[in-house]
Amino acid sequence: DDGANSTEVGSAGGACGFQSMVGGNDPPSCVETNPDEIMIGVWLCEDDDMGSCGCSDYYGCDNAAYYGEYYININDNCAPWGAGTNCGQDNNMACDTLGGWRPTDAHYRKREDWGHSGESVYAMKYGGIKFEVHPHDLNKNIDATKVKLWVGNEDYCMGPSPEGTLYDAWDVNRNAPGWWVPNTGHDNVIRSLRPLVSLPLSLASSAPI
Repeated sequence: DDGANSTEVGSAGGACGFQSMVGGNDPPSCVETNPDEIMIGVWLCEDDDMGSCGCSDYYGCDNAAYYGEYYININDNCAPWGAGTNCGQDNNMACDTLGGWRPTDAHYRKREDWGHSGESVYAMKYGGIKFEVHPHDLNKNIDATKVKLWVGNEDYCMGPSPEGTLYDAWDVNRNAPGWWVPNTGHDNVIRSLRPLVSLPLSLASSAPI
C-alpha cells in the first residue's frame, strides 16, 4: 500500500520530490542517482478545471484532494508479479489502496482540498488527474508514454476502471506531462491506484508492448 506526501531526503541529498509538494527551485527526484527507478506523482482533483486545482507541468498541483508518490523499477529485466532479482518489492508496478474508508484503518488517508479537509480519499469522486514522471527522471533511458496509471473502482487494485483505459504519464497530443479529465458520463469513483510501466520501457527498444 504505497503513496504518501514527500518529505524524503533523496539519493542526491537534500529535499527531494515534486516542487508543489516540497517547494524550492527545481528539487531533485528522490531516486535521482538510481538509473533503474523513477519517481511518479499522482494528484487527484475534484474539479475538471485543472487550473483551479493549481496544476502545472513539471510541478504538480497546489490544490489537489490527494497526492501520492511512487517509485517504480524501469529495468526491462524486471517483470511484474515478483519475477526478476534486485527489482524491489513491486517490480514494475505498485498498488495504492488509498487507505480504506474507516478512520480506524491503519493507513486511512484524508483529503486536503478546501471544503473537504478530513474526508476520506477512498471512494471520492474525481474530476481530473495529474500524472507525471519527475522531470529529473525523464532523462533516464525510458519512454514516458509507457508509464501508465490504472484507476480502480474497487479496492486492492481490482475491478473495473471507470473509463476502461490506462492514463499515460506523457500526453503525446500536448507533448507534455499527462493531465486527464475523464468522461463525466462515467461514475468516476476511485478506490485504488496502480501506477505501472508497460515493458519494454527503454527508448532503445522497438519491440511492441
